[in-house]
Amino acid sequence: MEKCLTDVQEWFSAITKGKLSSIQKLLKNLEGIDVAENYSINDVEHNNVTGLILAAHIGNKDVVRWFLTNKADPNASTNLGWRAIHFAARRGHVATVDMLVTSGADLEVRTQKNETPLLLALFAHMWDTVRKLMQLGASFDERSEALFIQYAQKGYLSTELIGKRKNFPPENISPKFDHKPFNETS
Repeated sequence: MEKCLTDVQEWFSAITKGKLSSIQKLLKNLEGIDVAENYSINDVEHNNVTGLILAAHIGNKDVVRWFLTNKADPNASTNLGWRAIHFAARRGHVATVDMLVTSGADLEVRTQKNETPLLLALFAHMWDTVRKLMQLGASFDERSEALFIQYAQKGYLSTELIGKRKNFPPENISPKFDHKPFNETS
C-alpha cells in the first residue's frame, strides 16, 4: 500500500528533487511560501525548516532564485538558529550565498552554537565560499580569525581577501608553504 503524503511533505520532496513546476503548483495548497516543517539535514533534526532553507542546503540555484523572487524570508531560522545562508555556506554554494545576501540575508547571524556563515565555510574548507563571504563584507570573530590565519599560513587563502579591515591584523600571517591553494582560480 502506497503512503499518502501531505501537501507539505510533497512540497519538500519536490524541493529536494528540484522540481520547480511541482513546487509552483503545490504552493497553492499551502499556507504561504514560508511554511515550515521538521526536517533532518545532515543527520540533525531541525524544526521550522522552510523551503528556502532546504533549497539553499541542496544548492539548486533555480529553486533558490524562485523562492527569493516570490518573497521567501531569507532570514527565516530553524530551532537551532540555522538560516539558509548557514546551510549554503557550509555546503559551498557560492551563487546561493550571493543571492541570499543580495536578498537581505544577514552575513553575521549566528547559530545556537555561535557559528557564523564565514566560520562554517572555513570549517568545511569551502575556500570559494570563504572568498565570496569576505567580498560581501563578512566580519571575523575570534574563531574565524584563528582559522583564517591557519589556512592563510598554509597557503589555502590569500591575505589579499582581508583588505584594510579594522578587526583583522594581516601582519599575523606569513605563508609557510609554497604551493597553489585548493580551488584557486587563475
